[in-house]
Amino acid sequence: MGKKGRLLKILVTGASGFLGQAFVEKAKLKNLDIFAPSSKDLNLLHPIRPDMIGKKFDVIIHFASWTRAGDFCRTHKLEQWLVNEKINLNIIDYWVNYQREAHLISFGTSVCYNDDDTVKLEKNYLKNDPIDDYYGYSTTKRSLIYGIKCASQQFSLSFSHYVPSTIYGPGYHLDGRQMHFVYDIIRKLVIAKKENREVVLWGNGYQERELIFIDDVTDILFRSLSSPTNQIINLSSGRGFTIRELANSICEIINFPPSDISYDTDAFTGFKSKILSNTILDDIFPDRKKTDLVSGLRPTIKWVSENF
Repeated sequence: MGKKGRLLKILVTGASGFLGQAFVEKAKLKNLDIFAPSSKDLNLLHPIRPDMIGKKFDVIIHFASWTRAGDFCRTHKLEQWLVNEKINLNIIDYWVNYQREAHLISFGTSVCYNDDDTVKLEKNYLKNDPIDDYYGYSTTKRSLIYGIKCASQQFSLSFSHYVPSTIYGPGYHLDGRQMHFVYDIIRKLVIAKKENREVVLWGNGYQERELIFIDDVTDILFRSLSSPTNQIINLSSGRGFTIRELANSICEIINFPPSDISYDTDAFTGFKSKILSNTILDDIFPDRKKTDLVSGLRPTIKWVSENF
C-alpha cells in the first residue's frame, strides 16, 4: 500500500520482457495501480516529458534494456552501449526532474563482475574491467548505477539496484531470438528425446552457472516496493552448478540418458563461473521464497515441451 493506505502507483519499463511481463501479471492480480507502456507508447530512446504520462508514481521499476542471450553482447558491443546509455539517461532524467518522490528499482547484470572472482560480492561490482565479451553491455549497466547513486546523493532519492543471476521459469520469449542457456539446454534435450538422437551442448560442461526461479524474483520485487535499500544487491539463489550437473538434472526429469550428450569445447561459453553471493539479500529478506532447482525445472521443462 502507498501513503495513507492507498494503492501504490507503479511505472514499469520493459514490461514486455520475461521478468517485466511476469511482474505486471502478478501485480494486476494484487490490484496494484500499474502503468506499463509499450516501447511504441513510450520510446525510451527519447527524453520523457511529463505530459507523455501525466501521473505521479510511488515506484518506478526499470526493467528495460536492449540485450539478448548467447553471443549477442560480444557481437553488438557499440550498438548496445549507445542504445542502453540513451535508455538509462532518459529514465534517470525523468526520475530526477519529475518523479523525485518515487522509489526507483533498477537492474544491473552479473557480467559486470570480473571473471576472476569465484564468488561475486557486491563490493566488487564496480571494480576492475568487465570481460571483453560483455564490455558494451556491462559498462552501460555500471553507468546506470553511477547515475542513480549521483542522483540519490545529490537529491536524497531512494533506490534499490538488483543484480540478478539467470532468471528462469515458464513464459520465456517465443519470438525466435536466441535463448538463455537453461532454455537452450532444455529445448535440445527435449527434442533429442522426442527424436531419439544424441545432443551437443556448448563448452566442456564444467563452466559454473546459477539460476533463480521467476517466482522467487517477483516475490523479492513485491517486498521491495515500499522498502528502498539504497544499495547494490545480488539477486540469486546462492547455489551454483556446472552445466553438466544442470543437464543431468534435466535428463533425470525427462528420462533421457546423459551418455547421449556430447560437449563442443570450441563453442562460445562466456564466463567460467557466475556465482553471486546472496548474503546481503538474505539479511534483508531472511524469509524470502527459495525454489530448489528441480522444483523450478519441472514447470519450466513442461512449458518448453509444450511450446517447442
